Order: sequence, then C-alpha cells, then structure tokens
Amino acid sequence: MSLKLVCISDLHLGAKDSLLSNFDATGHVANRAGLVAATFARALRETVAAMSSPGEPVRLVLLGDALDLGLSPMGVVSQNLLNFLDVLFPSKTQGDIAPFTGGVVYIPGNHDHHVWRMAQDEQYVGLVERSPPEPLKHDILQITPIAEEPAFACRLVTALMKRVPALSKCVCRVAYPNWAVRNSSGKRAVVLHHGHYLDPTYMALSRLAQWLGLADDPASATNIERCNGPWIDFLWSDLGSAGRIGKSADTLYDTMMDGEASHEFAESLSKRISSFLASSLGIRADSPVLYNLTPAQCISAAVDFTFGRTAQSQREGYRDVLSRDMIAGLRWYLANPVAKQFRKECQQLPEEIAFVFGHTHKPFQDQIMAPPYPAPSRIYNTGGWVLDEPTLMPCQGAAAVLVDDDLNVASLRLFNDVTNDKIAPVRAVGIGGYGDTVNPLLNSAHNAVHANANLWSEFSDAARDAIVTLAQHRVHKRIREMAAQRYLDKAV
Repeated sequence: MSLKLVCISDLHLGAKDSLLSNFDATGHVANRAGLVAATFARALRETVAAMSSPGEPVRLVLLGDALDLGLSPMGVVSQNLLNFLDVLFPSKTQGDIAPFTGGVVYIPGNHDHHVWRMAQDEQYVGLVERSPPEPLKHDILQITPIAEEPAFACRLVTALMKRVPALSKCVCRVAYPNWAVRNSSGKRAVVLHHGHYLDPTYMALSRLAQWLGLADDPASATNIERCNGPWIDFLWSDLGSAGRIGKSADTLYDTMMDGEASHEFAESLSKRISSFLASSLGIRADSPVLYNLTPAQCISAAVDFTFGRTAQSQREGYRDVLSRDMIAGLRWYLANPVAKQFRKECQQLPEEIAFVFGHTHKPFQDQIMAPPYPAPSRIYNTGGWVLDEPTLMPCQGAAAVLVDDDLNVASLRLFNDVTNDKIAPVRAVGIGGYGDTVNPLLNSAHNAVHANANLWSEFSDAARDAIVTLAQHRVHKRIREMAAQRYLDKAV
C-alpha cells in the first residue's frame, strides 16, 4: 500500500477571508506565505513522506476553488498561489525535499472555472496548429475524459510553478469536470469533482434549457458544461478582475444568506439574462415558447428557485453538512453524468466508487446507496479554508482526502470551528463501521499523523488564531456597516 493522491479544495487563495492567503498590515498581498500556510505545508509534507513508498509518485490534486478568481484580482491570486507553492515545495537547498513527485492535477470549480477556459483555449489552438489546410471542423471540447491521464495543461499554474525551484520542470495538468482513477479491472474507482454541479445554483441554465425543450441530453456532463459553463463564467469565475464590479461581488455571499436580498438579486439577474438572450440570440423574453410560458417567466422561476432555495438551504445548514437538495443532487450526479461518462468512455460501470468533492466548505465522510452502483458509494468532502460568515459554522472546516494505490480512501480532518478557544486536533478518519477495519490507508494515516503530532499541533494553533482574528475582523466590519446604515437611514 502506497499513497497515490492528496486532495485539497476551496483554498480560495487571494481571498482576504481565506486562512491560506497572506496580506500585510496595509492590506496589500504579501510576498511570502502566512503562518497557517507554512505550518500546514510542513506538516502535510512530513505526513505524506511517512506514508509514501520510495520511488512511488504522489500527486497533489487541487479539487476546485483553489484560486479565488471569482472575487479577487489575478495578481493577488497568483502571488498567494506562488506563496503557497513556495512553502509546500521547498527547494532542495533548504534540506527539505517535497514528496509530491507526481506533480499537480487541477480540477476547476465555480470560482476558478476560468482555469478550465484557459485550458480549453490552449487545446483548441493546438488543434488549429496541427490541422491540415482545409475547412476547420473542430470545436472546443467541453469536458475531459473521465478515466484517462489528464492531457490538458494550465499555463497559468505551470508558469507559477516554474518560479519554484523544486517545480521548475513540472506541468500542471487539468481535468474537468470529473476525473477518476480506477483499478486494473475497472470495477473499483475513485471519482473526483469539485461539487458545483451537485448544487442547483450552477445548473440553472441547463434546467432552463430542459424546460424549454432545448437540451439534447440534459443528464450528460458535456451538455451540463455547455449550458452552464458560460453562466458560471458570467457570475462567479472571473469577477475578481472586473474593477469596481468585482470588488462589490464579495457581497454575493451576504446576499445569498438573506432571504429578501437573495430574492431581489434573483429578480435583477433574471432581467439581465433575458436581455442577454434578446441581444445575443434574438429570443424575445415575452414570446410564448412552451405551454404558453415566456422565456422571461421561465428564467425568473429558474433563477429565483436556484438562488432562493440555495439561500434558504444555506441558512438552515448551520449544523447539516448537506441540504436535502444537495443530497438529491449528489445521487442524481452519480447516477447520471458520472455513470454516463463511464459507460460511454470505458464501456463499463464500476461496481464500487468513492466520490470526493468540495464546494460546500463542510468536510464529512459517509456512504450512501446510489443506484446503478450495486455497492454503497463512499462519500468524502474536502471542506474549505475561507470564512463565509463572521465565524465558522460548527460543521465548517477543512480536510485533506488521501487515496492509495489500491483506491482505499481516508480523510485527514484538519480543523473545524473554534469552541471555547480550542480546536479539535488533526486526525485521520474513515466512513465508520466495518469498512474502516479493512482500510490499511486509515491506519497508515493515523500513524503518520501521530508521528508528526508536534507539527500538526503547530498548525492547529496557527489555524485557531487565524480563525479568531478573521472572525473578530468580520464582526467589527459588520458592526461598522450597520452603524453606517443606521446613520444614513436617519439622514434620509
């Protein structure tokens, strides 16, 4: 048994509320990693080294929203990623060789969907350069094969990696939206996906297309990305470099946490989409197209449903790791887009799968029945590193999900909310029950964490202090905003 993959997600590098970003006292991005990133990187390196076999490559998987391109400027994001890579992959001259010799695989999410756009463009340019001098028939690829070695490259992350001596010869490979590793028989697989397509918010346009009868195959990953990819770009993926518009976008989190505000935002967004359809596609928003419904009515219902329901589920999710909608979306996604990709590309559906995702910022591990897979599916969430509220919800936090060469999976639970000025120690956990007793990776992870307990304790202390500091800052900011609003109300 040897470690194969280390999966982390939702780092939101570049966001000021990320525990892994680093800014100086003036609010400008620092040129070095902060204490949380530095202590995490050291502890993780030593733990991975203890679990790895000599000569066996270990890959780092960035499972989406690693870069906060949705809300942060490109320069700020890039510098924070460079800071993180510097401490995770120190140079050999420092006497501390990084064990991630398998390189980096990037699976973009909603906040860094732009990474996939860049990879798509690079792939298409390559097709054009290699095509014979006759009419071009190629089109941009919407998805990558689910079970093949990632072939697309991310030039941005690769360029940043080349600034780090230990990574100077490495290439960052991109897979999207699903990537799986399988055993030799194909009967067992670990599937990785950021998690945004389990969320109705990011399926709005494919559902609209289905309602209007415009979707060829609404349950295929290709069609889901074709419909919703532009929607994600439009709203979430690259507003960070949009000047004043992007700077105001950090209020989207607050908006979606407030029922009335989220409804007003949905109304405004519906009008913008209707205007886009009219100007770009010539579709009048007031022309009946199906069951005497107009596009404007369908759009309004779809947007209000997704944003309104998401806001409500977020507000009710104080103690629950998944809302009912997300659980239904998880089962649907496994049974449809993922299963369709396996059957089409591999001519075989795995009998047993583990599904690893992030997006929710709420780490957990469990198992569910998800037909057509005959065996229970193991589910692992990688959590997140950003404070969405003035402080963490009790169920929020981060994890690193580990996968070995036999496709055993274990979760390295890194932190959750601070309670009574204390934070739970880093620990290795499984799904519980009999499965844990026959999981050698779980025991290996437990021993490696125990052997590096001092390093993980340093990380826990740094994470606790950072969470408390960020929480205090956000509470004070919220109080100042409320006081300013009361002053304006009185003035009016």
